[in-house]
Amino acid sequence: MGKANIVIIIPAYEPNDKLRVVVRELKEAGYQHIIIVDDGSSNRCIPLFNELAKDCTVLRNTINRGKGYSLKKAIQYSLDHFPMMQLVVTVDADGQHQISDINAICNCHWRQPKAVILGVRDFTLPHIPMLRRMGNQLTSYLFQRRYHYLITDTQTGLRLFPRAILKDLVRISGDGYEYELAVLIWLVQQMIPICEQKIDTIYFEDQGDSHFKMIRDSFRIYRVLFGKKRGVKK
Repeated sequence: MGKANIVIIIPAYEPNDKLRVVVRELKEAGYQHIIIVDDGSSNRCIPLFNELAKDCTVLRNTINRGKGYSLKKAIQYSLDHFPMMQLVVTVDADGQHQISDINAICNCHWRQPKAVILGVRDFTLPHIPMLRRMGNQLTSYLFQRRYHYLITDTQTGLRLFPRAILKDLVRISGDGYEYELAVLIWLVQQMIPICEQKIDTIYFEDQGDSHFKMIRDSFRIYRVLFGKKRGVKK
């Protein structure tokens, strides 16, 4: 199985030119199937998405629906339109994920083909914003206390999923950032193996995770973490 069997999914809301660079580097690295989800971005982004649609599949939400909604939309599209697909890799649109790291989690899959692979960052590095470091460490600690499983980077957007679980992923609740945590909870509950692959830890002063609303999105994440333990929708 090679890169022709891998689908890259990139949710994008109000992206800048970094998205163009991400796509170019993915193409140069041999990734053929790229799905970008325009999550209700403004009209200023239309030329960028139209340009990328020449080489990628671009799905559009008419309004901003959230990262979780966009991921599930693209996963379902992958199942419906890429019959040879064996893996889905989710990648952020802001350039925080290097091609070397995307390749690394794919290589990790070849060694552990049934596992979900997480590209995890090192939050002990001095350049990590303090609030980001504290938030991730707190969430990891609470996750371990509640589910007895340590995940060092619960909020990473670089994830690899084998095809066998994709139908379940689209039935997990959550439309925003909380969906990514709900997926981790489901994986642990189903005893699906999780492998962590260390990646470069990159933050941009002008962007970072700028669409993350600290109070609102943190509330949704912790509501999932401390809420009723749920499975997938039937």
